[in-house]
Amino acid sequence: MTKETGKEAADSERDRKTALFKFSLIAPVVAGTFTQATKMDYYKETCSREHLFPGGKAVKLSPLTLKKWYWLYTSGGLEALLPKTRSDLGGSRVLSIDACRQIEAYRKQFPHITGRKIYEKLVEEGYVKKEAASLDSLYRYLKAAGLTRENMPPKECLAFEFEHANDCWQADTTFGPTILCGGKHRQTYLIVFIDDASRLIVHGEFFFEDNALNMQKTFQKAILKFGVPRRIFVDNGCSYRNNQLDWICAELGIVKIHSRPYHPQGKAKCERSHRTEKDRWMNCTDWNTFHSLEDVNDSYHHFLDAEYNNTLHSSIGMTPRERYLKDFDTLRFVEKSVAEESFLHRITRKVTPTATVSLFNISYEVPQHYIGRTIHLRYRPEDMSEIYIYAGESGKRLHTVRPVRKLDNAKRKRRANISYGEMDGGGADV
Repeated sequence: MTKETGKEAADSERDRKTALFKFSLIAPVVAGTFTQATKMDYYKETCSREHLFPGGKAVKLSPLTLKKWYWLYTSGGLEALLPKTRSDLGGSRVLSIDACRQIEAYRKQFPHITGRKIYEKLVEEGYVKKEAASLDSLYRYLKAAGLTRENMPPKECLAFEFEHANDCWQADTTFGPTILCGGKHRQTYLIVFIDDASRLIVHGEFFFEDNALNMQKTFQKAILKFGVPRRIFVDNGCSYRNNQLDWICAELGIVKIHSRPYHPQGKAKCERSHRTEKDRWMNCTDWNTFHSLEDVNDSYHHFLDAEYNNTLHSSIGMTPRERYLKDFDTLRFVEKSVAEESFLHRITRKVTPTATVSLFNISYEVPQHYIGRTIHLRYRPEDMSEIYIYAGESGKRLHTVRPVRKLDNAKRKRRANISYGEMDGGGADV
C-alpha cells in the first residue's frame, strides 16, 4: 500500500466513525425510545453535557445540531451523516472560475510552466488583478487542485565560481522545440555559451543539427559580441573534442577544459540556465506558430534581451549584463577579421599532376609550382566557394584558390615547355 492510499484509507475510516458517532446521539429519536416529553427536550438534555468526537476532541453541541443530524438521517440515511468537504475545496475564493479554468489550460498546454509564469500570464491577459489575488494565492490553488509540478530535480549547487567576467565560459547543448518546417516536423537543438561569473548568456542559437560546426558558429558569434574568454569549460562530446576547436583555442589564446565524464554537476550553471529558458520561455510558447529557425532564434534572442540577461539574478544580486559590464575594462576583444581567420578549418592535401587538390569532392585549382607538394589549406565549412593556401600550420596566407572550371580551362591556350631538341636529339627547350 502506498503512502497516499494509506492516508485515504485513514481519512475514510475517520469519516465513518464520525457518522456513527452522530447516529449514536440521535439513535433514541430514530428508534422512538427516548423518555423525554418531546424530541427537543431530548436534544436539550443530551446537549447539556460534553461529548467526545472520534479522535478524542471534547465538544459541546447545540440542540439544533442534533435536530439537523436527525433530519439528514431520515432523508439520506447514514451516508448523509458523513462529513462533507468544502464545496470550493480544490478551488479558490480569490480566483474566479474563468481564472481557474485558464490555469488548468496553461498547465495542460505547458506541463512544465512555473507558477510564477502562470501568474504573470493571468495578469497580462486580464484574468487576474494584482490587487485582488497574490502569487501566494495562486500557489495555494495549484497545491489544492493538484496542479503543482512533480518530480522536478533539486536546485543545482556549484562549489566554484570565477572572479571576473570572461574568466571562463561554459558551453552546453539542450533539446529545443520541434517545429513544422517545410512540411516536416523537425527537432531543434539549442547551443549556448554562458559566462561563469556574470551568468550572462553571451550567445545562444538554435540549429537542426547538434554538431561541431554549429557549436563553432555559436562560439564565434559570442566572441565577436562579448570578447575572448580566458577559458572554456565543455563536456566530452564530439562537438568539443576535435582538432579544429583545439586550433581555434590555440590561435586565440583560450584554455579548453573538459568536465569529468558522467559528472554533469560541473556545468550546473548551464543546466540551471536551460531550466530558466524552458520555464520562462520555451514551455510557455506555442510552437505551432513557428516554421523556421529564424523565427525560433528571433523569439529566443528577444527573450534573452528582454528577460534573461536583464533580470535580477538571485545568486549575484544584479542582472547578468550589469555584472558583466563591471569587468568591461579587463575584457579582451579582437577584430572581426582576426576572429574569422582563427575559426578557419585546417587540412593538408597533396597537389596532383594537374595542379589540383580535392576537398569534400570539390576540385580546386592551385598554382602550377605546387604540383607534387603537400600544402596547408584553410577553409570556411559553410562556404566552400574558395579556400586558402598557407605557409605552414601557423604561417601567413599565400593564395586564394577556387574550384576548377574545366570548361574555361578547355579554352585556355597552354604554354607548354616542349623540348624540340630532345625530340630531334638536341637539347634546346622552347
